[in-house]
Amino acid sequence: MLVCVWLVSSLIHMISGCSLSAPTDVTGYTRGSVVLPCYCTEGQPTLNTARWIFNPGSSDIKLWSYPNNVHNRYKDRVCISATPGNLSLRLSDLILRDGGTYRCEASSSSFKDISLTVKGCSLSAPKEVTGYTRGSVVLPCYCTEGQPTLKSARWIFNPGPSDTTLWSYPNAVNNRYEDRVTISATPGNLSLRLSDLTLSDAGLYRCEADGHFRDIILTVKGATTQSPAITEHVSTRGSKPPSTTEISEELKKSILYATIAAVVAAVAVCVAVLFYCRVRSRKNAHVESREEQEMGTGEQVEEKNADSVTYSTVVHSKTVKNTNIQNQSENSTEYASIKLGMISYL
Repeated sequence: MLVCVWLVSSLIHMISGCSLSAPTDVTGYTRGSVVLPCYCTEGQPTLNTARWIFNPGSSDIKLWSYPNNVHNRYKDRVCISATPGNLSLRLSDLILRDGGTYRCEASSSSFKDISLTVKGCSLSAPKEVTGYTRGSVVLPCYCTEGQPTLKSARWIFNPGPSDTTLWSYPNAVNNRYEDRVTISATPGNLSLRLSDLTLSDAGLYRCEADGHFRDIILTVKGATTQSPAITEHVSTRGSKPPSTTEISEELKKSILYATIAAVVAAVAVCVAVLFYCRVRSRKNAHVESREEQEMGTGEQVEEKNADSVTYSTVVHSKTVKNTNIQNQSENSTEYASIKLGMISYL
């Protein structure tokens, strides 16, 4: 019995067609994707009558129809759900003109309209940037929401009646900025890098995308200091000579270096003199010590020699009978000194 009831109910749904459900508003962002939900709450759609229409009316566009007929404007950008009873549509790589009313039809009597709002890139950028001559600078500009439509992206220098298109998609660069401009490759980032700056690069730069723009004031300052090599090179080419301030700064540096060198030399001389005096004093002390030792040894030898001297009296007598001869013999007494066992006659 229950089986019969279910079969009858299914047959009624098939006969009555699909009862669609869909939201009324959907929001997407440029270069992004969005899903327009549309599905059957009851029954199944008749496939040969299912279709999506953009801006239904006298000038409507058949975006998609069964089995897979897609308008050229949406070619390779449309995908239909493969789930039975689900007619949801996915639209990718959005652009601003994709915004509008989309109608999901299951039959001529069953449809739902969805309003799609496509928001472009919401730009963010600083108001002022400073760079220096012969250097590089980055002018930041990026999307806080969504991504820019590349065909609408560009940079303008000094916007106005006599403006200059600095860069535009895909990579059109003004001759003045050739080989000096680089655009960020990150999605949603339009930041521009400008290299080899000159004073004439200063001015107002405008970053544009999807009808929105941000203005940046670039200030270019000259280099405050130059190396000696650069100064010499500039002067030989007849450019402006260095200022008095630059000369005084160089003079101060030269005096400082000369003073440091003189102090180092004086310290080195003092150290050398002290070292020489110390070595000399040690050498003199060594010589005096050796002389004292030699003198002490000589005195000891003389004392020893003096102690070893002995005197002896040697009497030579001759046997004489008379007194005169005896007295004469007494008067002829000789002395001899004996030194170290040697007899010498005085």
